[in-house]
Amino acid sequence: MKAVADSPRYRQLRPLIPFVACLVLAGAAVDAGNETVPAPVAPEPPVDTHRAAPSFAEPRRPLTKGSFDACVRFRLTAAYRLAAERIAAVSDCAGLFARFGADGLTCLRSTCYEWVGDTEGEHVCKRGRGAAAFTMVRSPRTVICPVFDRLSVEHAAVVILHEALHFAGQTEWPSDPAAPTSGEINWTIRVACRL
Repeated sequence: MKAVADSPRYRQLRPLIPFVACLVLAGAAVDAGNETVPAPVAPEPPVDTHRAAPSFAEPRRPLTKGSFDACVRFRLTAAYRLAAERIAAVSDCAGLFARFGADGLTCLRSTCYEWVGDTEGEHVCKRGRGAAAFTMVRSPRTVICPVFDRLSVEHAAVVILHEALHFAGQTEWPSDPAAPTSGEINWTIRVACRL
């Protein structure tokens, strides 16, 4: 094994190992000789036919700042797209933002996601006792915490929508004693957005 680890070819390919592992774990297509096995396809979300299609193209990639691990970036992008699809297709989901006079897709498109590479981010994630992300009310900045990488895409989409609601103006208990708790906000998102 040591001879393989010392070979120039192994040293050249070693940086790609985490990326390839991430793709395999995420269900990417695997080429088996001449036969390709497609990745599993998630069922299409129900479409609300009473709502007109958005007048602009839905955002395909989140705006990010700083360096993200490849797996975290993959999960963030997949969750972001799922969140955007649900806002565009499910009127109850879009209605969560309308309560604050905001457009959900605009909130998503305007949010800048940052990885916790700095001291402030580490403090925010620890203060949130394992929070997956953190946003100040009415702020376009969302800090992504390490636990985010362990979420399913659906749960990560709930987190993205939760933080976008804070950007739109949703407050949260205990900062606002009259506001819903984090868990109540998540439950409302799951029901309204069919997640």
